[in-house]
Amino acid sequence: MSKAALKKTLALLSPEQKDQLLLDLYSARKEAKEYLDFFVDPDIEKLVTATCNSITREVYRKGKHGYNKPRITEIRNLIKKVATLNPGPEYVIQIMVSTIQTVANAASIGFWYTNAVADSFARITRETLIVANDAAMLDATLNKINAIVDAMPNTVVRRASRFMRAKLKDAISDGLSALTSAKT
Repeated sequence: MSKAALKKTLALLSPEQKDQLLLDLYSARKEAKEYLDFFVDPDIEKLVTATCNSITREVYRKGKHGYNKPRITEIRNLIKKVATLNPGPEYVIQIMVSTIQTVANAASIGFWYTNAVADSFARITRETLIVANDAAMLDATLNKINAIVDAMPNTVVRRASRFMRAKLKDAISDGLSALTSAKT
């Protein structure tokens, strides 16, 4: 069904039928319930905290053989879910920077991620820069991300940290060069 067809159908319904439709939708779909709950009570700080906690659990998730196995799609879906509620770009950026901070902390204490997972976290870093640029918050966000990455240990003993640090540094420079080339 298209959006236009939905509008036509809704125009034919009485206010009572619309109310009943909303209540049925609220009961039937988890996503609709979350959206309507946020619409009625937009507690953004609670949403950001809950999302950051869920992302932290995902970053520290272990696979069946004890290896670090975060589900990147789950992390991206959590970020996307918040973005679709339109809380404002500053909150989406806050969650994305928190994700980078959590990954940096995990790598700093020795959590080792595969190259594919590290590349995915680097992609999230680049996307953070793009969202920040679109929201005119690039300088502040870049300073936060650089501080996070610079605080990571860069020693031979902390191979995982050094590996992730290099990936994130590359992502920052790639993201900035992509933004610079897009402006010209």
